[in-house]
Amino acid sequence: MSKQVQQTSPFEIGDPWEHWLSQARALAAELQLPCEFIDEACAIVENAFGHDWLSALFGKQNLSHKLVPKPLHRLDTLFGVAGKSQVVELIELAVYLKQLATCSGIPSVMDVIREHYATGFLQLAYAYRFHRAGATAIALEPETDRGKSDIFFEYDSRPYIAECYVPQFASEANSIDNLRTCVQLVGHACRVSDYRLRVCIRLKDSISVRESKQLGRWLSHRIDEMDGDFWRGEHDVAHCEVKHIDETDDVHDRPRRLSAKEREGFADAVIEMYRVPKSDIAEIRLGREARREPGSRVLLWRPDEECQKMTSEEYVEKLAARLGDKLPQTKRSVDNPGRLVIAELKDFVENDEESLVISGQLQKLMLRSYPDVSAIFLVQRSWIRGSRYQFQGVLIGGKPENAPPEKLFQQLDQQEREMDVLAAWS
Repeated sequence: MSKQVQQTSPFEIGDPWEHWLSQARALAAELQLPCEFIDEACAIVENAFGHDWLSALFGKQNLSHKLVPKPLHRLDTLFGVAGKSQVVELIELAVYLKQLATCSGIPSVMDVIREHYATGFLQLAYAYRFHRAGATAIALEPETDRGKSDIFFEYDSRPYIAECYVPQFASEANSIDNLRTCVQLVGHACRVSDYRLRVCIRLKDSISVRESKQLGRWLSHRIDEMDGDFWRGEHDVAHCEVKHIDETDDVHDRPRRLSAKEREGFADAVIEMYRVPKSDIAEIRLGREARREPGSRVLLWRPDEECQKMTSEEYVEKLAARLGDKLPQTKRSVDNPGRLVIAELKDFVENDEESLVISGQLQKLMLRSYPDVSAIFLVQRSWIRGSRYQFQGVLIGGKPENAPPEKLFQQLDQQEREMDVLAAWS
């Protein structure tokens, strides 16, 4: 009797660890990865967080069946997607874990990363950077007068404590995120439709998850009933347009950040569907060009109430309040260390002029309220040419008597421009 072979979907990744290893090996030459460290990097991350914990994380959802995936944790994405940036980030994380393995407090940072990945990753990244810049006595999760902070180090015989922070300023209402259920239903209807569709969802008001599901069902029925004629419809939650088109639309469908007036013709998000040969799926996973036939698209517009951008003054005021809440964590009366805050800000360095304005306003406000602060790092983690991540940003120095030596900042700046973290694995 012949043995039956179980057929698996080409979208299934199988074992997450083997999937990541396979992707990393295939990308090694293109990304100039340290080949001899790939297997060790995967093992380091697995051992640091525990096989059982990671297995439970991977089992909570199947990304391969999500049209609009929403991973529960960043590690889920690093293993489950394992594209170029995810492979690089996981190796970078492994380098930090290996090089900081002897630092006190490292097990506690694993708990931080399990709960708040971005904050814990920033903590490891800068502990490593201070070490490379010549700091000594590196310790993680040091005790302070207010409990614990993030990083302790000594530089030129002076102690410092740094608090790491990734502030979130997202609106309480997030309709684009809530529309995932709607897009799932609409996407399925588009896939089985005889037509190549453009589905435009323009929200007049914020939408809940329940309303999103109702809207998705309503749109799916409209799509099923289409006969190819141009169609418009008004729903009690949102104004929606469904149109049969023959070719890809122009740039007016591309998402970009604009003023309320400018964004009238531009979508806030676009989900594009393609048909690809099964044989090309492996190439797509590696971020390479592959044959694909354009399919339907779903375009989303936020309601105007969710698109109001804060002024620089409002942003600085909110950021100063958040940083002010963090600074007490760095106070320790036993040795009176220099006090640092490292804040990772989204989109901070996209506009250099605006960044300088914000940092200048923040410096005045923070030094007036907290005259003993040593320095504040405002940084953004960016994917740069050369297929690596880099921290870019602005340094706000405290008063001369409190600020760390200039050479520390020079070392940090130089190594950020010249250092390949992945090459420092050995």
